Amino acid sequence: MDIKRAEELVKGIGIPSQMGIVIAINEETSRPNPNFGRISDLIGQDVGLAAKVLKIANSPFFGGRPVDSIHQALNMMGMSNFSNVIMSSALRDVCGDADDSFWSHSMFVAKISAYIAKKTQLTTENQAYLLGLFHDCAIPLLLKKFPNYKQVLDTAIGYSFDSMEKEEAVVQSDHCTVGGLIAKSWKLPDVIYQTIQAHHNDKASHKDPAVVKAMAILVLSEYIAGCYVIESFKVDSDHNWGSRYKETLAELSIDADDVKDFMEDTFELLNKMNPFSMMKKSSKAK
Repeated sequence: MDIKRAEELVKGIGIPSQMGIVIAINEETSRPNPNFGRISDLIGQDVGLAAKVLKIANSPFFGGRPVDSIHQALNMMGMSNFSNVIMSSALRDVCGDADDSFWSHSMFVAKISAYIAKKTQLTTENQAYLLGLFHDCAIPLLLKKFPNYKQVLDTAIGYSFDSMEKEEAVVQSDHCTVGGLIAKSWKLPDVIYQTIQAHHNDKASHKDPAVVKAMAILVLSEYIAGCYVIESFKVDSDHNWGSRYKETLAELSIDADDVKDFMEDTFELLNKMNPFSMMKKSSKAK
């Protein structure tokens, strides 16, 4: 893929750069010893962002206890959850025209990725969450810029061998390359934007072990998210999701029984995360 062409496309789409305040918050929350006072002061500079944080902090998901300050929200939510809320809110502001199914998928994949990271210890939960959240971030922007992108949308979100070729034929780029550039412009860690750019390729296309493992987490997370939405799944020794089943399990050092366990656990997490969704599913494997 021609990176220069993708960069031109990103500029042409008119993607706003991440707000300076969000970059500053993300940098502070990523420190080994973040300064709660500085974070509170930064968020206090953006009334809209502060209101969103407090609304989520007061939601039933976090216990529904009264929270009336950013400092309280930080203490109650924890730094990782707090950071994820900030990044999710900022991304949604940029891609606000996307439909609910896109946001549900992105949030599901983010949550599942964080869970798999915790189980496998191959990367941090926060890094895996951001990868899941941003992995398809270019899709709503490409849809907005190119109405005919709908022709290849189903292909774009799948893992067929010719998916990126079909995208390129329509928009002269693909959502992986554009999405990676967006993540890079938001100053996300290198492994995140590199994984986004490579996540529709096989592992042989990338030499960095950290990227290869992150790709495996993302592939499995997307599979589980898809199973959650369609409400039925089967995991056995010869089940094959795309051509990546065996290499994904090998990279994560897990087997089919582990995948089944992951599904059961994450279905429970998604039901709790999305209590008002019409897509609530059984938490147990059929």
